[in-house]
Amino acid sequence: MFRDSRPVRFASLCGWLTAIVFFIVGLVETLRFTRWNPYAKTDWSAMLRSLQPRAGGDFVLHSFIFCVCLAGLFFLLALGSRIYQTHPTTTVTGLGFLGVPLVLMGIYNVWLAFGHDMLVLQYQRTQETGLQYLYQAGLFGLPYMAALVAYFGFWGFVFLGYAFGAQRRALGLRGWCWASAAGLIWSIVVSFYGYHQIYAANFFPRTLMIFGDLGLWILPTITLAISASWLWTQSRLAMVQPVRPEVSKAA
Repeated sequence: MFRDSRPVRFASLCGWLTAIVFFIVGLVETLRFTRWNPYAKTDWSAMLRSLQPRAGGDFVLHSFIFCVCLAGLFFLLALGSRIYQTHPTTTVTGLGFLGVPLVLMGIYNVWLAFGHDMLVLQYQRTQETGLQYLYQAGLFGLPYMAALVAYFGFWGFVFLGYAFGAQRRALGLRGWCWASAAGLIWSIVVSFYGYHQIYAANFFPRTLMIFGDLGLWILPTITLAISASWLWTQSRLAMVQPVRPEVSKAA
């Protein structure tokens, strides 16, 4: 499939799209985090009753992000086809680890597109306590999902950086991959420390946790964009090899 230049260029565009969209998503989530007060008292019942679901807008937005996750998986597949020959084991391992965050993000956005507003509407109609607990579990589970994304992304960039080491004119992607891995492990350490301080020491290290949150998306999205640029330069090498017809011998 990736012997022709057109699928490779399309995969490069998918990589750029994934990098841009997740850069914007990370920026928005970081801005939301700066306004978070972990010690504020929340009347969950009143909040859920006051929510106004935007079913159409949420469906379009999160369905689009889900499609971006699929585009990211397609980009990783094309990227692997270009570096597989030099380091097959590390390439498959690295891209496999990097695929897990995209799958997690895809599943989460399917939930936001279909299940979130339905849960709110159902609660407003029935006032069931179990639905309130389910909504709270979804919010409190976000730090764990971010930790999983960072963990699998860390190993993915470590192995992918090793695979890029044997590539010529790789735009410094080995260094970018390992810098992204360092940013992700920084995000994990800071997040665990920050939440421990919040719930065990009654102290909210806001600035430190914001910098930890930045490590989750800034360098990885830049690395994805550079990888997409490198893949675009490789598209001229992805040409279909002519097939020589077999010459039948006379009996």
